[in-house]
Amino acid sequence: MAKIAVPKQVTFDLPEGNYSITLAKYNQQLKQTAKGSQSNIRLLFNVKVPGMDDVIPRAGRNFEAKLDSGSDLRNFLESWLGRDYFLSLSGKELELDDLIDKPG
Repeated sequence: MAKIAVPKQVTFDLPEGNYSITLAKYNQQLKQTAKGSQSNIRLLFNVKVPGMDDVIPRAGRNFEAKLDSGSDLRNFLESWLGRDYFLSLSGKELELDDLIDKPG
């Protein structure tokens, strides 16, 4: 009898709790709003959830692509990477590829 492996399925259906994450990938999108085009970033994370070894647990979040002080994206990244992370980037650009596989 032939056997064919079934790849693990991605699921966003996660139990409540605090889990460790790593950034899996990101997407940049243009969204049309009443004020015109708005650039958005979607961050997708691999999540380590005990007991979910047969699937790939993921979580995602959308942000406006702005890193101004107090913006949702910056607040989220500061809680993940630390407040000092942006001091070293002052006046420069954040390279999202550098965050791939970064634990949080």
